Amino acid sequence: MSNNITINISSKIDLGLVPSPLIQLSNLNDFYIKVDSQNTEIPNFGGSKLRKIEYLLGSLKSDFHINEITSFGAFGSFHLKTMSYWCNHLGIKFHAKLWKQPWHFQEGRNFVSTKKYSTSIRWMPSILSLLYQGRVWKKSDTHAIVPVGGDKDSGAYAFYYGMLELNDQINLKNSIIFAPAGTCATVAGLFLGACKLNKNITVYASNIVSKYIPVKSRILKIAENANLIYDLDIDFTNGTLLSKFAGETYGLIDYGVIQSNFNHLSLKAKENGFRIDPTYTGKTFELALNYYKLNSKSLNGPIIFWNTRP
Repeated sequence: MSNNITINISSKIDLGLVPSPLIQLSNLNDFYIKVDSQNTEIPNFGGSKLRKIEYLLGSLKSDFHINEITSFGAFGSFHLKTMSYWCNHLGIKFHAKLWKQPWHFQEGRNFVSTKKYSTSIRWMPSILSLLYQGRVWKKSDTHAIVPVGGDKDSGAYAFYYGMLELNDQINLKNSIIFAPAGTCATVAGLFLGACKLNKNITVYASNIVSKYIPVKSRILKIAENANLIYDLDIDFTNGTLLSKFAGETYGLIDYGVIQSNFNHLSLKAKENGFRIDPTYTGKTFELALNYYKLNSKSLNGPIIFWNTRP
């Protein structure tokens, strides 16, 4: 579409993002957690989305003079929760369009925040979400439509720098990094960073939506776009990208379905000073732990679980 918007990374706005800590899981050698929930002093409104929207909201405000945004997500969407809060903080009207998902307390808490900070909330059939997976575009001169999960290209760019941040915290040679893949921009950025560092890093995408979604091809497409748009000049042969379905039901859509041992995993996380959610990070934490248990004796570098949720 002629009114598609390319986010200008030089217009990044400071929303208080700081490097998030890296902690070692107790009783497990070489298993670490990148705790993105602690990348801001404002509780509950940081995480992976904050990394991305500093670019998105900064450019929409300064480059395109946007003062009204509509975006989409499931009932418990972290994207809508975070966007609604920061738009409210910046004086931008925010309209949330939601669809239903399986109920859990944490998702309900996210919805309460979205409702509190949004200008309006509307419900929509989940199938219509497929129409809003692309690029940010203008509805009018001052109103932008932001797709499910936010802008993919600038989101990947944000996590490209997230990987460089992680490299300052630990020796990433021969490392394996697990991250949830929903709309895939996070993993695309981590893969870009892995290729840039050229340290034999494997990025493992935890497919939390459906085994029928070609997650790896989505990630590569986003990475290729960001590499081109932001002139990163990255050679994709310098890193490894793998993907595995992390659900249990093997239904058409597994999004929001809670795995049977979530409470056990959640307790383990709390004992180590971080929190997981049942939709994204719970499944990914389990995938990373299972990989570690099967391969701990043959590891040549650290296993890192990127905990994206606040």
